[in-house]
Amino acid sequence: MKCPSCKDLLSAQTGVCPSCGFVIALEGDQSLGSIIESADKYLLSIKAIKIFDWKFFSNSEFKLIWPLLTLLVLIIGSKFNDWFLLAGALFFIFSMFSFLRRKSDPISEYQAIRSKLEESIKKLAIIYGKDSKIKSQIQYYRDQIDNIEIKIQNRKTIKRALLVLIGLAIIITVLIPKPLKPHEKNQETFLIDYPYIEKAESLISNGHVEEVRNLLPKLSSLEVITEIEAKIQLKEIQISFISVEEMINAGNLEQAANALSQIHWVKSSNQYELELIEEKYYKQFVGLKNAINNKLPRDYRIRVESIYDFSL
Repeated sequence: MKCPSCKDLLSAQTGVCPSCGFVIALEGDQSLGSIIESADKYLLSIKAIKIFDWKFFSNSEFKLIWPLLTLLVLIIGSKFNDWFLLAGALFFIFSMFSFLRRKSDPISEYQAIRSKLEESIKKLAIIYGKDSKIKSQIQYYRDQIDNIEIKIQNRKTIKRALLVLIGLAIIITVLIPKPLKPHEKNQETFLIDYPYIEKAESLISNGHVEEVRNLLPKLSSLEVITEIEAKIQLKEIQISFISVEEMINAGNLEQAANALSQIHWVKSSNQYELELIEEKYYKQFVGLKNAINNKLPRDYRIRVESIYDFSL
């Protein structure tokens, strides 16, 4: 075959005259238009592939992430909050759905089309590669492929990062001790306080109130502290009642009435749960005060607190 421009002999596999650079119009699948048309078609098909979209994590490449997320959420639910168990169930359903459904992988789809584009680029380079314009066109295709490769590498990096993060989250969640539930906390605190509780009970029964007060800073449970403080106050009031009884027995009725009127319960708790504990001892106080008051003649009796006054 001769060059239509300079008449030099050409090889059968070239579409550009090496002497004058004339682009020869070949026919069929070796024509310049046909090759560029094919290359453009494959490039458009590659660009149409959604490497990143809202279905990004549902692709087959990311199937491992959903079971790991399910495991993480279930561990969190079992340790911290039962609502996470419901979320874990939803993750499990999505994981099964992701595994069972058949969906084309965009990366595999890209690789298949890219191989066809590479064939077109190779054919273009062999036949028309000596032309400067064709060289620019080939470089354009190469640049587009490189840009898409960068996106794919970013996708793989995200996948690896997600797997690492989820794996670390699972390890950390497993290592974190399970928080104690309220009744478990109370039980643990009670076991810590128990030796002091026994000692306090013994001291209170023997009237050593000040020694019991020295034990209070060593207690951990607010409930136990409230109960011990209430017992201390009740014990002190009982000692005061004994003095009033002695005045009554000695016939000092007016003095006994005045002394009895000065004995009051000092409320120390301000939380509902603690009030319930203290209220038991307040009711004992009211009962004891009524019993002493009834020993006085009617004209000397005072007004005694009601059990309902505690919550006022």
